[in-house]
Amino acid sequence: LMVPGGSLKVGRNLVTVTLSDFEEAVGPVFSLELRDNASQPLEVLAALDLAGAQRRVEAWLPGLIETLEPDWRERSACVLLAITGEWEEALAKSRALAEDDDKAATARLRWFRRTCLERLGRADEAAEEFRASLPPRAPDAEGQLVDLTPHYNGLLHECWFASADGIAHEAEFKDFPAGIGEFGGISFDARGVVQLTSPYLESMGPVRRFPRAVNSIAIGQRVKALHLLNGCLFDTDADQVVAGVLVHYEDGSQASFPIRYGIETLTARIGNETPYEGVTQAWRGSDPYRESGDKALFLATWENPEPDKVIRAIDLQAAASRTAFFVVAISAAPPAAA
Repeated sequence: LMVPGGSLKVGRNLVTVTLSDFEEAVGPVFSLELRDNASQPLEVLAALDLAGAQRRVEAWLPGLIETLEPDWRERSACVLLAITGEWEEALAKSRALAEDDDKAATARLRWFRRTCLERLGRADEAAEEFRASLPPRAPDAEGQLVDLTPHYNGLLHECWFASADGIAHEAEFKDFPAGIGEFGGISFDARGVVQLTSPYLESMGPVRRFPRAVNSIAIGQRVKALHLLNGCLFDTDADQVVAGVLVHYEDGSQASFPIRYGIETLTARIGNETPYEGVTQAWRGSDPYRESGDKALFLATWENPEPDKVIRAIDLQAAASRTAFFVVAISAAPPAAA
């Protein structure tokens, strides 16, 4: 079980909680997918409706909290406040916790605060907390590396998607080298996730809601080609359109292009086999939650039929697909010099 800043610990040992132990303590509402050496995000616990199980939660967790070292006791107390619906108190206690040099722990702490603020309806403060967690854009980043800072809604090193029934999708990319880098032979500024929703994702009751479209992503230049570093949360049939990109030229005209499964994108969670031959795999890393299989990001490229026109902005639009398409970075290739 994750707490703001880490996992529950007794001394130096990780607490192992089996599914049967957990259900016996707090009831079937917590029928979580628990595995050895795996953890569920705090936000999953915090988002559940515990009206029928609150007394059992309050009876069980304090006993565990009392066994912890002082710092972990404070962190765990935040969990108890959150899962019993005391969001204001949970926020106040989490703000009293010190951030340290552990970047992952600090990110989780900030994520916990953001969740509290969202549950309290304080969207502006939640957005500010998110921006504080987002790696800053390098001051020397070139203009062709599109700045997605205003549009990111997830962090690469956090599990940005979890369903309200307690199942974490484990969508994070913990070993991805965030920042400016070359992926699939293309330079990108990749510091977060622009996640679109899907009917399937919405049916799972996600802890955090995502948009059907992300509009007005500024380009502001002539472009030979657009490159999208991307992936999907879920798989689907080959050739199915999972998203679309609407291109707005400065003169008011428009163009569009599709993102198709098995051509421009795939599920980010892949096996060790070589996926569809037509897809360009731009990055591949280990999956900390599986002994076999990796996580990957893919390269979608659109050749601009009007390279002499300035592209003002683009919109990302979800299609009626189960996949839940997301973009990590966009690069605008300039026209060849005359």
